[in-house]
Amino acid sequence: MADRQLFNPFPGLRPFGAEEDYLFFGREEQTRELLQLLRTHRFLAVVGTSGSGKSSLVRAGLLPALYGGTMVGVGSDWSTVVFRPGGDPLLNLAEAMIEADLYDPEDDEAPLRIRATLSRSRLGLVQSVKQSDLPEGTNLLIVVDQFEELFRFRDTSEEHQSRATAFVKLLLNAVADPELPIYVAITMRSDYLGDCAQLPGLAEAVNDGEYLIPKLTRDQKRDAIEKPVSVGGGQISPALVQQLLNDVGDDSDQLPILQHVLMRIWDKWELDQNAAGSIDLSHYDSVGGMNNALSLHADEVHDDLPDDDSRQLSMRLFQAITERSDDERGIRRPTRMDQLCEIVDGSPEEVAVVLDAYRQAGRTFVMPGQNVELNSETVVDISHESLMRVWQRLKGWVAEESQAVRIYRRLAETAALHAEDAAGVYRDPDLQIATSWRDNSQPTEAWAHRYHAGFTTAMEFLDKSWAEAHAEEEAREAARKRELEQARKLAESERKRAEVQAKAKKRVDILLAGISVALLIAVGMYLYAEKQREIAENNEELARTALDDKETYERQLKLKQRTDDLATAQAMFEQGNVVESLRSLQDACKREPTEPALLRPAMRYISQHDFFSATDTFNLQRRFAKDARVFPLKSLRGLAIAGKNGDLLLMSQGRSSPATTKFDAAVVQCAVAEKHLQVLTADGTVHCWWPDEDRQLSIHKQLEDEAGFPATFPANSVTFVAGHIAVHSGQTLWLIAMDQNQSPLIVKRFTLEASQSILRAAVTTDLTRAFLVDQDEHYRLIDLVKEPTEIRSFPAQSEVVFMTELPLQGKLMSVEREGLIHLVDAMDPKLDMVLDVENAATSVKHILVSPDSTRLAILSQSGDIGVFNLADGEPFFTQQENKSFRFEVIRFDPSGVAIAGTDRDGHLAAIDSETGQQLVVPSVVKVIPGSFYVAQPLDSDGRPQAGLFVGGLPYRPQLVQWKLVMRLPNQADLLPQGDAIRQRTLSSGFSALFCNYWIGRISGFGRTAVPGSPIGRGIDYGPMQNFTRAVIERETQQPSRFFNPEALANYWSEQAASGKPLSLARAVLSSQLTPKVLAASMTMASPEQTGNLSARHHQIHFLRQHFQLADDE
Repeated sequence: MADRQLFNPFPGLRPFGAEEDYLFFGREEQTRELLQLLRTHRFLAVVGTSGSGKSSLVRAGLLPALYGGTMVGVGSDWSTVVFRPGGDPLLNLAEAMIEADLYDPEDDEAPLRIRATLSRSRLGLVQSVKQSDLPEGTNLLIVVDQFEELFRFRDTSEEHQSRATAFVKLLLNAVADPELPIYVAITMRSDYLGDCAQLPGLAEAVNDGEYLIPKLTRDQKRDAIEKPVSVGGGQISPALVQQLLNDVGDDSDQLPILQHVLMRIWDKWELDQNAAGSIDLSHYDSVGGMNNALSLHADEVHDDLPDDDSRQLSMRLFQAITERSDDERGIRRPTRMDQLCEIVDGSPEEVAVVLDAYRQAGRTFVMPGQNVELNSETVVDISHESLMRVWQRLKGWVAEESQAVRIYRRLAETAALHAEDAAGVYRDPDLQIATSWRDNSQPTEAWAHRYHAGFTTAMEFLDKSWAEAHAEEEAREAARKRELEQARKLAESERKRAEVQAKAKKRVDILLAGISVALLIAVGMYLYAEKQREIAENNEELARTALDDKETYERQLKLKQRTDDLATAQAMFEQGNVVESLRSLQDACKREPTEPALLRPAMRYISQHDFFSATDTFNLQRRFAKDARVFPLKSLRGLAIAGKNGDLLLMSQGRSSPATTKFDAAVVQCAVAEKHLQVLTADGTVHCWWPDEDRQLSIHKQLEDEAGFPATFPANSVTFVAGHIAVHSGQTLWLIAMDQNQSPLIVKRFTLEASQSILRAAVTTDLTRAFLVDQDEHYRLIDLVKEPTEIRSFPAQSEVVFMTELPLQGKLMSVEREGLIHLVDAMDPKLDMVLDVENAATSVKHILVSPDSTRLAILSQSGDIGVFNLADGEPFFTQQENKSFRFEVIRFDPSGVAIAGTDRDGHLAAIDSETGQQLVVPSVVKVIPGSFYVAQPLDSDGRPQAGLFVGGLPYRPQLVQWKLVMRLPNQADLLPQGDAIRQRTLSSGFSALFCNYWIGRISGFGRTAVPGSPIGRGIDYGPMQNFTRAVIERETQQPSRFFNPEALANYWSEQAASGKPLSLARAVLSSQLTPKVLAASMTMASPEQTGNLSARHHQIHFLRQHFQLADDE
């Protein structure tokens, strides 16, 4: 190896330069194609995905070819201007012209003077070239690298929009000028092609001169690996070449990563004691392979920084020079050194130490390289976007920065409104989110100015908000102290009164002592007489017992049976089987009806556990006994019950008796539309039913003359939305309404132009947009306002399994099989989002969106529930706490804080939708899973009330509704007192009646009696009507705080003040949605990431609206 001149021929992440063309292999054919296209059009757009090699192909392929005179007919005299547009493309172009020696570099005023010329007219570039030192007859190529920066800065302000428009006009007019041989080549990421239409003339120019970089063939990739190794004086083993080719695969965006891996392998090889041999797999494995080499290398640099302050500065530096756009694209943000120091609040020396670590030889993470001395005007940038995709630590930094930007922008906008008296100060949870962000991020004014100019105003507004909130808290604390002082004075007064009473009692005790002596003598004489009487009675009893052995045996057997009943009851309690336990107690009560000890286990269990308590029942006809389905109808405050043979029964508040009808097949969907119900049956037909008129019609029969309208529809192609019916079949989507004559009318019709079938569709509730996916898995957004028109389309990455609307966010959502979630803004594509739920959708049984649109619940085929944050795609949990309970059917409760459902056998259960924790022991009651539903508790005025109501058919023709009764955790001194029921309070059979009462209350298997509930009839407990429910519950619950409103409120107030995470679900279901609880709920059990806090903020806002709470409630 000593005889060879070795050097590392691989540049790493940075692109190849023009001087490195002798190391640039595998692109020879593409270089020739570029030359031909440039000669023909003079405007060349080199387009490809990030990492496909655009910059290297132009710099190390095209430019050396031009210098070599290989472009026929134009000569070999070329001058090139290479730059990136950034935030001020005209100034950057001016500086690049100076660097290309077109102007005197010693002229300090030249950049501004050239910029003034450029901005003077659309021919400003032509004029600037004419005024330059470009030799006559020399061709000029202007290379605009990273052209997509123009679009990113264009979106930040109107000024940047005008700059971008003017810059494009300069380029287009320059290449069209017949006098000067000016050529333009741009490199641009392919995902920005659609943005070209935003600038006049650019889309046409790109279409004419577009060169989409093809993937390298396997042989070309082999050349890109083997030939530079040979030029560098090394050798590489065939096995390693094969491994590299296999690992890089067909992904074109892997090329920079491949170059980085090769650079790292070469360095490891040179350090190897056996470097005389070939570069082989051991060197490849030692750097981490294709998947990990880059991330591990970057982590090494980070970990080798001198101290924690440097590592913290490193994070802020990378956050400053990278960002994530609104559409989740990773973007480089080149920044001048002086601006960078202000943004990260670091000195030039401190910043230089960190940057030097990342730009040393062999560490091409940051540009410029180590050969360029850093000064205040040096532009710092990451070497390639792939660093943002592959370096895991940087991905986390970028996500944190994106969240911080959103918080600051909202704060600054609110502060500006507050200054105009158009908004109030921040209060929790907004105040807590913003304060936590400022304390943790410590933003500088330079950082903030990149996103919103009102930094000082925003910070003053935040300080004012905190001061007012602190003052209010101090006032509340002062009031509490006054109350405590009053309580202390009252206690002192009571103490003194007790001392007076104690002295009086002492005098009485002396008097009673004398009386006690006399009584003892009398009692002794009485006891002696009683002893003699007892001896006589025992003798008599022994005589009777000896004569009746059979009666003794039966009594002992009865005692043993009662003991067995109690043991069974206890076992059932421990298993959570309340109904069976009470039945065992009931058997014991029949053997000994006046024994209060038999009730204590029941009283303790019922007092300390949450359970489903039956509230209403309704008897049905036998045809609804099996495979029935129940559809809650919120707008009617009622239910529709469908039998398997096509029977449909409607119960609603205000209707004296149920309405019934029958269809040819079972009902599978049902919705309310004004005075009629929209119904889809299992045979694929859509019907409308007017219960008040007992009339129904078939949509298909009414529209059979409509061209292309099918006779039936699959179930997943019918959607009932806002009183309309959206159906699709083949290439066509129809939107149907009822006209004034109650006849179906097609109000909108859209047909795909290509011969593609619509697989799924969702329509917004305002009927302005439709979101489709076709058989080729392409999304299409349709404008329905006037004549239905396709607005835009884009491909899905895998099979689409779910589509819906998120009305509170103004977005349409889809879930794909491989876990991608698309949130498509109905109006502005820049607001689209793509989330990844890590393949949680691969075995989907059911998907739900919470009523507040903040979370997505996915039920797997195995019965597990995962809930994901729709703000950032992160999971709240991926499996419920009780892993043994496998859900079959799930529903969000109307407030979104809980998920209720059944298992395959129909047992009822409910979990917290944030944590997955069990809210109630699964019930022993079984319902038909298809009949399970969740109802909204309403007051007499129809306003939503806190609580969770579930219902279903318990495998018999009887509809039952249960309420989730939430208990508070009992402390030792608050356990129920079973001795409160004394012997004298019990009549014969009371114990059995007690058990009957609770069996009926929990299971719902009672007689139906008095009407009065939205479902049907209240429960009557037979003989228990002789005892008031209040008396029984008072005896069995005392002194449980559940029935003490003041103690209940105090408990939740204490929880809110503790600073510990509290269960918002338990608070809502316990009717304790107070301002303190709402504010304290920002302390979450989930990690306090910005995405979670944002979701909780929206959840609290939704709860206020849902329960119609004022700000001070």
